[in-house]
Amino acid sequence: MDCRQVTKIDAILAAAKSRAIELNTVAYNSGIGSYLSLGDYEKALELYALMRTRNVKPDAVTYNVLISGSCKLGKYAESLKFFEDMMDLKIHLTKEVYSSVICSYVKQVSITDINPLVPCKELVC
Repeated sequence: MDCRQVTKIDAILAAAKSRAIELNTVAYNSGIGSYLSLGDYEKALELYALMRTRNVKPDAVTYNVLISGSCKLGKYAESLKFFEDMMDLKIHLTKEVYSSVICSYVKQVSITDINPLVPCKELVC
C-alpha cells in the first residue's frame, strides 16, 4: 500500500469536509475505488459507511467497485455480501457487476470444483 497516496485521498476528503462540500455518489465511488486500488480495505469500508450514514445513495458503480475491489484483495466472502446488499436494495444489476460476482465465486471455490466448461482464464476480474 502506498501510504502517501492514501494520505492524499484523506487530505482531499478532509478539505471537502472543512469547506462543507457535500459529496455525491460519484465522489464517494471515486474515493472508495481509490482506497481499494491502493489496498486499503478498511478506509474503503469507512468511506462506504460514511456514504450510507449521510444518506448518499449507492448505485451499481458503487457496488461494482466494492465487489471487484474486495475480490482483488482476496476478500471473496465480503464481495459476495456486497452483492447481497445490492440485491436487497434493488439496485439495477449491470454486466460489470455480474462479471465481478462471477470472479468472486470462481476465486472462492477450489479449482477442482470448477466446471471444466467454464472458461476461467477468459474472466476479467
